[in-house]
Amino acid sequence: MTKRQVLIAKTKIDFCKKEKNNLEALIRIYHLNMDLLCFIVESSIPNLSLHNKKNKEILELFSLELEVNSNLKTIISKKSSKPIKAWFKQMDVFIKALKRKVPQKITVLMQQGESNFLLLNMSANKLFLIPKKIK
Repeated sequence: MTKRQVLIAKTKIDFCKKEKNNLEALIRIYHLNMDLLCFIVESSIPNLSLHNKKNKEILELFSLELEVNSNLKTIISKKSSKPIKAWFKQMDVFIKALKRKVPQKITVLMQQGESNFLLLNMSANKLFLIPKKIK
């Protein structure tokens, strides 16, 4: 994940919102936030690949590593992680309900997702600024 990829994804989300396609914007926010979370976890834990893991497994790993990993604690605090984890749980319920009908609280979830994006983006920017070790 690079700054450019984040910027492109954010412009697509803004375009969906401008076109009044809130459901697509919410799903794009969900995927962007999950990509940022994966990037943060993979960057803070060496030799870890989240390629074939499900979203729930990634969130559980994030919660466990946040307790013990000092590198992850410097990137994102426990206080910041609480609304992120809660939003992802709400989104799981939303996606399950989406199979039956379109739920009504799309705008609320979208606003929470955008605030979580800001938290995750700030944390990811810390990683973008850290120079990579050259072998």
